[in-house]
Parts: sequence; C-alpha cells; structure tokens
Amino acid sequence: MGLISRLTKTMEESWGRFAWLRRLSDSYYEGLVRREAVLGQITDSDRVLCIGGGCMPCTAMEIQRRTGALVWVADNDLAAVARARDVIRESRLEQKIRVIYGDGSNLDMEDFTVVHIALQVFPKNRVVCNVLKKAAPGTRIVVRHPHRTAGVFYGRDSLFCKHTCACHVAGSVHGNWLSAAALLVKGELDIENNHSRASGDNSSSQSSLAV
Repeated sequence: MGLISRLTKTMEESWGRFAWLRRLSDSYYEGLVRREAVLGQITDSDRVLCIGGGCMPCTAMEIQRRTGALVWVADNDLAAVARARDVIRESRLEQKIRVIYGDGSNLDMEDFTVVHIALQVFPKNRVVCNVLKKAAPGTRIVVRHPHRTAGVFYGRDSLFCKHTCACHVAGSVHGNWLSAAALLVKGELDIENNHSRASGDNSSSQSSLAV
C-alpha cells in the first residue's frame, strides 16, 4: 500500500465519525463520480458493484444518488465493512446500497452490469483480470487509477496496465489531479484464451474485449 492509500484510509476513518467531514468528502467525489457515471453509461436499470469501498463508501453513495442504480460495495477489511454499513444506515440508503465482505481478486461478478474499481484497490491488475474472467459479456468496468505522475505515491500494485490484463480500453476520463478512470467492456471472447496469447504476444492483447 502506497503513501496516499494509507493516508486516505486514515482520513476516511475520520470522515466516517464526523458528519461535516462526510459532507466535505461527498463534495470531493461529486464531480469525479459524475464523470465516471457518464463514462460507464450507468442508469437506474444497472446493478453496480463497487470494489474497495472502505469505511466511507462515498463513490457508491454518489453513484446511487446520481443514477438510481442498485449498488453493492465490497471490501476485504472487516472493520471497514462494519463502519460502511453504519454510514449507509445513517444515510438511510439500506434499501439501495448493500455492503459486503469480499476480495475483488476472487469475488463472483456475473450478477452485475457495472463494476467500479476504486483507486486504492491493490493488486489492481489481479482484480481487473478476475472481473474480466467472471463478469457477464457486456459488463462495463470502470477502473479508477492514479495518474502516471502520482503513481509513485500509491504504490506499484495500485497501477493499472491494460497489457497485463489483456484488455482494450474503450474510453477514459480525467478524474482530478490525482486520478483518472478507464472504461473496459467485457466481450464475448474467451478471456482465458486471450490471457494465454497475451503472455506470448502483446499484439494480441487488444482482442479480448469488444467495444
């Protein structure tokens, strides 16, 4: 875990305890999520999985409020899951957002139409590859990742490499001074076979997704 990831986790723990800090964090995520929702074409008919919600699931709450979609939040930290459930309950969003314990590198994905992967998720490429392997065809995957200049502060495992995951980036959007987001769309082709080909020839790595 990189320096900024550790600081973010500490800050979110504080945000979850104080309402005024929670409102401040909401304002930070508002524009970022608005652009990502447009990128992923998220609507009220979608079922969205947010991987890496932390104890303050601002992205999940903003996606739900902005689009009306049903949202699930997954995190592999039990303490964060417990606190996130409190935040959702205090926000009266229990009927619209569900928080679950799980690791994005081995979660099942077939029930979701959109998967959002948080900036601090690591190892990011392993999580992305698991989503590509298990998601249903047509699933939109929004991967939030650090800008190249900020990557050193997040740690190597937080970086996203489309060649490692044998995937094609269907779109991208600028997030803020720290991050950007990439859109992947799960195609009909066999991801397992494309991973094998990509390991020997990067020129074939573009063929594993349909846009």
